[in-house]
Formats: sequence, C-alpha cells, structure tokens
Amino acid sequence: MKYDELYKIAESNEYSCELIDSNIVLSGDDEDQYIKIDKMRPNIIFIKNIFSYEWDYKVIKAAVEFAGTLPEERYDGKKYYLRHKFLGNCEEKFLNNNYEDFTLELNTKVRKKGVQTQFTEREIEDIQIMYNTTLDDFEQIEAEEKKFLIKESGTYKINMEIEAPIEENAVDKLYECLPKFIDVEPKNRGITEANQKEVEE
Repeated sequence: MKYDELYKIAESNEYSCELIDSNIVLSGDDEDQYIKIDKMRPNIIFIKNIFSYEWDYKVIKAAVEFAGTLPEERYDGKKYYLRHKFLGNCEEKFLNNNYEDFTLELNTKVRKKGVQTQFTEREIEDIQIMYNTTLDDFEQIEAEEKKFLIKESGTYKINMEIEAPIEENAVDKLYECLPKFIDVEPKNRGITEANQKEVEE
C-alpha cells in the first residue's frame, strides 16, 4: 500500500496522519486511540484502541497493510541514491536503510534483501526530520529504472551490467542484485562453461 492511499483512508475516517519521531502516527478523536507504524522498517506496528467502530476498523486494516509494505514500495515518485560527496572512489559511499539491523549506514548502491538504497524526495525529507540532519554531505543521484528481465527469442535473460575484477566477485554481485524473492545459497552459485559460450556468442 502507498502512503497517499493510507492518508486518504485515514482522512476519510476522521483520523489524522503525521510523522512523529520515526513513526507514522494515525490518531482518532480519543487520546487513547492511535496507531504507530515504523517509518523505516516493515511489519512493525503498535495499535492502541479500546473499542472499534466501523471507521476505526477501516483505518486499522489499512494501517496493517501499510505496515506490511516494504519501505521502498510505500511512496511513488522519482527515486534517488544519496551519495557521500567526500569519499572519492570508495564504493561504500551510498546511504542505505538497513531495516533488518534498524540502522542507516554507508554501503554500496546494490539493492539486496533487507536494505533500501533508493529514496524518494519525500523519504529524504523524512530522514532529515527523523535524524535531525541536513544531509548536506550527500548528493542526490537519480536512479534509473532498468528492466531486470527481458524477453529475447522466446526466453528470458537477466539485463544488467556487472563490474568486478574477478569472476567470483562478479557472481556474488549478480546474486546480490537478484529480486528479493530469489534466495540462492552461495554453494549453489556459479557460471557454467555453457553459459559463458552463450554470452560470448
């Protein structure tokens, strides 16, 4: 679920919706009636409600769905990498939201399970508010949306470029970029001779 959809449902059922600290807070008329959703991490929600009417139920239902949505899928709009301005050629100079470790950290821009590397302008503003920072040491780099799978001659192939000094590093980088629903153990990774010939052809 997108934030705009959650906001409309809250507003139409007389709930306010605002960012407080690191939470999106939905509040009803009663001070003992509110919902807190973690802004930077999925599946974390706190509901305080003594008695629910039909309109309360609609908001609670929407809030639970929104909480289950990955942070990087909650907002529409252009997405950006936040690259540190003063780290030169270091690869690990992009701001990452690691929502499994509950931290913001510097790392590569490679998208991996449990890590958000691209942010909308709204999310960047929220980070500035939540962490009381200007992010002046970072520059916004627009992220290009590339199609991961392309169909060619009746079959699908991965459409991406990998830069790495040796083959083993390239394989690791490739699997880091696979969609989050694909989980391949390192021992099962590799490039076969047949695949290499197909690429060369």
